[in-house]
Amino acid sequence: MAVGIVALVVAVIPLVGFVSFVLGPLAVVLGIVGLVKKRPRKGFSITGIVTGALALLVCLLYLALGIALAGLFSNAASQTATYTYKVVGDGTFQVTYTTTSLMERTTNQATGQFSTDVQASRVLGTLEAHNVGTSAGGLTCTITDATGRLVSTQTASGAGASVTCATLAGLDGDGLEDGREDGREDEGGDGNGGGQP
Repeated sequence: MAVGIVALVVAVIPLVGFVSFVLGPLAVVLGIVGLVKKRPRKGFSITGIVTGALALLVCLLYLALGIALAGLFSNAASQTATYTYKVVGDGTFQVTYTTTSLMERTTNQATGQFSTDVQASRVLGTLEAHNVGTSAGGLTCTITDATGRLVSTQTASGAGASVTCATLAGLDGDGLEDGREDGREDEGGDGNGGGQP
């Protein structure tokens, strides 16, 4: 019974819950052994079997959910689109960006402005920049898609300031910063703006 209760409690805790893949079946086996030995307290054995089985079920549900999420992430990561990566700064800054893999990083140094068009993953594309040397001015990164819709933006200033933008921010279909602005423009415009799904 004790092993089954521990297995059930641990099973609902993210990351460590997979310990119940061992504790759950162990509780079931011990519960069956207790029933076979015909001890006077059969309730303990039955409780062990039930809690162990429930713990195992919770683990299997977590496993199924993890596999489904991994499949969705893999599918989204394999989809690419055209983006414009842009950094504007008051001084000299270093730019590092990724397109289809977080392991493959491109680094450049620029002064004033950096811009490049890339074919990047909708999930794994990132753009980072930070002031270098004595530069302490403002720094802004932006990622826009092929239609010019703002996907991600961040601003910082000061010595050592850094900014990070990601294509992942655009998966909601409305952009990160400009969703409400697009909606306002569409109300009085011609209806062809970013408010469309």
